[in-house]
Amino acid sequence: MVRLLGALAKAEAKNGVIPESVAKEIAEKAHAEDIDMDYVREGFKKTSHPLMPQIRAFTKLCSPEAGGYIHWGATTQDITDTGMILQLRNAQNILEKQLQHLLNQVLDKAENTRLFLKPVELMHNTPFQLP
Repeated sequence: MVRLLGALAKAEAKNGVIPESVAKEIAEKAHAEDIDMDYVREGFKKTSHPLMPQIRAFTKLCSPEAGGYIHWGATTQDITDTGMILQLRNAQNILEKQLQHLLNQVLDKAENTRLFLKPVELMHNTPFQLP
C-alpha cells in the first residue's frame, strides 16, 4: 500500500498537483517494512477502517509537510481498488509461471509415456485400447 502511495505522489508531482520535494520524500519513505504494524493493528481495532491506520503510520515516517500530502486527491476507494488490482496482477504472474511449469511437466510425462502405450487396435471393427 505504501508503494502505491509513493507512486501516487510521484504522478501527482509530475502533473503539478503536489510539490516535487514532497513527492520525492513520500516515495523515498514508501517501504512497507518501515511501517509500525502494531500501530496499524491497534488503529484498525479502534476504527475498523482498512486504510486510515496505515496512512497514519506512514505519515509518522514523513515530515509534517510531506505527511500532509499522503493520499492527496485520492479517495480511500481509489487506493483500495488500485491496491487490489496490483495484488491480482502479481497473483496472475505467479499463477502463469506455475501453470507453465505444470504444463511442461505434463508434456514431459506424456512424451515419456507415449513410448510405452500400445496403439489402438481393432476388435470386431471396434477400436479399443489395452490397459
